[in-house]
Amino acid sequence: MPLKCPTLSFFLVILIFFPLVYSQQPYEGLHTTDCANTYNSSSLLGYFCNGKSTSCTSYLTFHPNSKNTSYISSLLHVDPSHLNNTDLNSNSMLVIPVDCSCSSGKYQYNATYSVRSGDTPFKIANNKFQALSTCQAIINQNLPNEQEITVPLRCACPTTQQYNSGIRYLLSYLVSSGDTLSGMANKFGINVDSVASANNLALRDTIYPSTTMLIPLKTKPNYTQMSQLNSTPAPPTPRSPAPSPSSPPPSPSSPPPSPQTKNKHVAVILIVSAFGAFLCICAAGACCWRMARTKQISTSKCASITN
Repeated sequence: MPLKCPTLSFFLVILIFFPLVYSQQPYEGLHTTDCANTYNSSSLLGYFCNGKSTSCTSYLTFHPNSKNTSYISSLLHVDPSHLNNTDLNSNSMLVIPVDCSCSSGKYQYNATYSVRSGDTPFKIANNKFQALSTCQAIINQNLPNEQEITVPLRCACPTTQQYNSGIRYLLSYLVSSGDTLSGMANKFGINVDSVASANNLALRDTIYPSTTMLIPLKTKPNYTQMSQLNSTPAPPTPRSPAPSPSSPPPSPSSPPPSPQTKNKHVAVILIVSAFGAFLCICAAGACCWRMARTKQISTSKCASITN
């Protein structure tokens, strides 16, 4: 029995929207060193609001580097009680819960920072906040000449697909020198494929120190996981001179860069989906034409019998 047109239409809708539901967050890579460009197809301005919820509990990682509890809680704008029972002088990494929420299409948790002499968006994002933000996001969310600026910290909520697979939390993890996808997966006791998928990466793709990766977790992270993490990586070097905090946002007419592997993956998915949608439309049209033709023939036969 041939499929009816509504059935084909249903499959068409699923085919078109499936990549949007499945798509995870793109890994920013070395784009963080190019403050003059926003790379809109990447997550430099923040992780996209594609989650099941517009707000959630998320986790940030931060190396204490002998800083005291008061300094860290003030810098990250978090409750000091979340920093208790942790050795701030060790090489362990703090894992701090925050209320992540969607703003202007991007997930973020906002901290505030008083700009000091010599500060640039690049230094603030990478030296002060250990890559929990980016120079592009800081420039994008602050007006020129502001001395008290908003620093959007990188966080995200699980997508519907992740939630249905049991993921309840996403942790923004600071990549250190020597880290690999499989190594990070082992530290948190999770499947390496889930880490790659969460960051829209293939297992062979390169990851870089002083960038963030999303770690999908089914339960809250614990202290054992914290104590096994690496020491602070050296901050990256800016690709081009970093603009000062008073500089205006980069011109939207800046030419886009060549896409990295992860963006090629997204493009391939969209092209395949579009081609599949075209085939479904053709099939649906042919089906409807055939049904109409069959009905016309049946009507003609009935008319002939009546006559």
